[in-house]
Amino acid sequence: LKMIREIKKQIAEKQAEMAAVMADRNLSPEQARARLSGLQSALSALQASLTSAQASLTKAMKDMSAGDAVKAASLAMK
Repeated sequence: LKMIREIKKQIAEKQAEMAAVMADRNLSPEQARARLSGLQSALSALQASLTSAQASLTKAMKDMSAGDAVKAASLAMK
């Protein structure tokens, strides 16, 4: 769960960076595109990591009691 939260935090940070680049009028269109491309690549990697972490959590939840699984699911949604 900690890893999922950390990845979600990093995704939010990359999205904020992308918004800042799009709002930065000091960058040329080429510079903005280059930075956005790099950020999009990083964001894609983070989203893939999040998917993997969520799949691992789902697999682990199968071995938990029903109560523990419900608790883990609710914590993962935060």
